[in-house]
Order: sequence, then C-alpha cells, then structure tokens
Amino acid sequence: MKEFDIVDTQLLKLVDYLIEKHESTQTNLEFTSYYSFGYRFYSNNKYIVEQMKGDGKKGTKKKSAPHLLLINIARYFNVDFNYFYDLGYAPEDAIRSEKEALPSSKEESIKEVFQEMDRKLELFRMENKQRRTTEQTEYYKEIEEKIDHIKEQLRLSFSLPTVPEKRKMRIELFDHIILLGWMAIDSKRVATQLEKEQEHTTKEIEALKIEVAQLKEHREKLHADLAESNRMTIEAQKGQTETLKALLTIKSNT
Repeated sequence: MKEFDIVDTQLLKLVDYLIEKHESTQTNLEFTSYYSFGYRFYSNNKYIVEQMKGDGKKGTKKKSAPHLLLINIARYFNVDFNYFYDLGYAPEDAIRSEKEALPSSKEESIKEVFQEMDRKLELFRMENKQRRTTEQTEYYKEIEEKIDHIKEQLRLSFSLPTVPEKRKMRIELFDHIILLGWMAIDSKRVATQLEKEQEHTTKEIEALKIEVAQLKEHREKLHADLAESNRMTIEAQKGQTETLKALLTIKSNT
C-alpha cells in the first residue's frame, strides 16, 4: 500500500474513532459527523472527509487527505504523528493525552457544555451585530440578554449525577432557544418593515388626498372662471345688441 493510502486510511480510522467516542460519551458533540471535521479543520473544503470516504459511485475518485487537515486534527487532539504512517497503530493509542483531548469526567463535561453554549451565543451575537439596524439595537440586545439569562439558569440546574443523560438534551434545548431568538428577531424585523411600509403608504395616501383636494379646488375655480367668462360674454352680447338697436333707430329717423 502506498504511503498516501496509509495516511488516508489511518486518518479515516481516527475520525471514525473520535466520532464514536464523542457520541458514546456525549462530549464534544460538534465532532460527531464527517462534515464537522471538515468544517473545523479544513475550511477550504468542508466536505473533504466525506470525499475521502467516497460515495461508491462508479468512476468517482476518492480524495486524499490534505496535509493541512492532517496537521490540524493531530494538533487539536494531540495525536502522535507516527500513527498516520503505521497501519498497526490504533487510534486510541495514538492520542497522547486523552484526558485533555476527549474529556470524560462529569466536571469536564459540564465545562464543555457551557463552552459550547457560549460559542453558540457568541455566534448569535456576531450575526445579530451584522444584521441589525440602529433602531433595532435595543431589541436585539434584549433578546441576547434573555438567552444569556436562560443559559445561566441551565448552568444552575445542572447536577453532576445527571450530566451524561442530560448533556445532549441541554445542548439541543439551547439550540432551540437560539432558534426561538432568531424567530423573535425575524418577527420584529418583519413587523418593523411592515410599519415602515404602512407609514410610507399612509404618507402616499395623504399626498394623494392633498392632490385630489387641489385638483378639486382647481376644477371649482375653473368652473367659476368659465361661468364668469360666459356671463361677461352674454353681457357683451347684450351691449352689442343695444348698440345695434340704437344705430338702427337713428338711421330710421333720418
């Protein structure tokens, strides 16, 4: 087997081991899928681990492990680099400090749960900062404070005996709370937009009312001017008739 193939095989064995370990201990749940390893350790291609596994389709070529992916995973989980070049080296033996890389105690699990919650809340804050407008700042801060308060309540409600059973549930609950926060913010944004559109529509209606009133006033003035012109025309015609009668009278007398 070629050296590159050995490296790929060993890396995939390590990733499978870590996924199984994290799922069984309910720790580091962000590392429970191939995508999560690509997302965290090789941002150039988040699907790299899946592409290394291959999809089984005819003509599809499996990708080899990029060196950067190898280095990042090895550094993060403190893996002996010799592991990647020896098919007889087991993943569980290659991790030099399992206590540090794969926390298994209940105290470490609690710490990790809230580190993950803090990370999710920080991402929520960062995205909010980019999306919110000046007039929405206070409302966004209010939602963030409520989520932070809920997180502290979860921290207080954690007890060591129930960590393994409730760890995943707490994180899923917090994810749901984050989702509710997004829904509240989106509802507020839509409501604000509707208010602006309604205000704009109201202004347009008021402008149309003024325009209609002005047109009505202009039409009434036009009718009045026409009536006055008609009256003056009639008066002028009457004057011409009287003048003509006077001229005819004078002519007949002569």
